[in-house]
Amino acid sequence: MSEETTAVASQQAPSPTGTATPTRTRKLQRIVEGQQAAGVCTGIAAYAELRVDWVRTFFVLATVFTAGIFGLVYVALAVILPVDHSRDTEAGPQAH
Repeated sequence: MSEETTAVASQQAPSPTGTATPTRTRKLQRIVEGQQAAGVCTGIAAYAELRVDWVRTFFVLATVFTAGIFGLVYVALAVILPVDHSRDTEAGPQAH
């Protein structure tokens, strides 16, 4: 029975027009355009399709409440993530 479930789950459902909908590939990366410090929050916001100000607020509050642990996570992400110089308009909503 699990083989049937796997086979059904792996099939892509057709769109109402009858063609298969393309999947969007997402990459987690730092984005230089619109960055405040290293572009980590901008990259996370684009990846998760969230507003940048919400991601920045989360990182600041999480850093305060975890006694700086999230600050270290931010620095680690700034070193590890690849850099992209611009943000696609389809990558997610931008903060105004």
